[in-house]
Amino acid sequence: MKSEKLYDAITNISEENITRCDNAVKKMKKPSKKLWISWVAAMLVVAIVVGVVLWPGKDSIVISANAIFEAEYPDRSDLSYRPVNNELKECLSPFFNDFIARSLTGAGDENVLVSPLSVYMAMCILAESTSGESREQILDVLGYADKEILGLSQMELLRTSAKTIFNSVHNTHKSATRLLANSVWLDKSVEFNSSTMKTIADNFYTSSFSGNLGSDEMNKVAQSWLNENTKNILSEQIKDIELAPETLYAIMSTVYFKGS
Repeated sequence: MKSEKLYDAITNISEENITRCDNAVKKMKKPSKKLWISWVAAMLVVAIVVGVVLWPGKDSIVISANAIFEAEYPDRSDLSYRPVNNELKECLSPFFNDFIARSLTGAGDENVLVSPLSVYMAMCILAESTSGESREQILDVLGYADKEILGLSQMELLRTSAKTIFNSVHNTHKSATRLLANSVWLDKSVEFNSSTMKTIADNFYTSSFSGNLGSDEMNKVAQSWLNENTKNILSEQIKDIELAPETLYAIMSTVYFKGS
């Protein structure tokens, strides 16, 4: 994986692209270079925290309520295999294979659990949230740069791929439950384009919330969302997860497995 490009894509978003942050642009420090992943047992919670947010478009609104959009997850209660198009497989394989190889290299005797799917979904959401060079760098890391498959543009391909993969994995059958969930968290000072938020909800099955990030109240809301989507299996670990007060935008992605 081109780690330098991924690093730049997440942290190097220019101030001119920020819609509004109550003059925080002038005051804010350089975004922290942090991509953190927590792996516990068979559940995984991923959060990518960045210092700024960009929503393409001119029309912006601020919603004071916590919930902006609620994702509607598909009810997949059958165990039938839902194949992924071969052309999409060829496009996706390099990222997943490289990510797994790099994540497990040097693990030795350690019992390592990694979910490339969670990282992939979070990066897709991040790509949808940006534009220009930042978006191009993310698309390059994911393997979509300069590609047109099935007659789709890069972003159309990204959305189609993410939706296809999500539906091929997500399953509510009681004997083989696989539940995926995503969420975006915005500080109340940030304006955003509502059509972009709806695109994220519809294509990446992502709920979105707005509030005073870093406050005790919002941390409890985020922890509650994580617990709900991992069936309280990670409650001891999740109680320590908090968003820093300077956070303006965060992505969380969960995977829950249960088999019998």
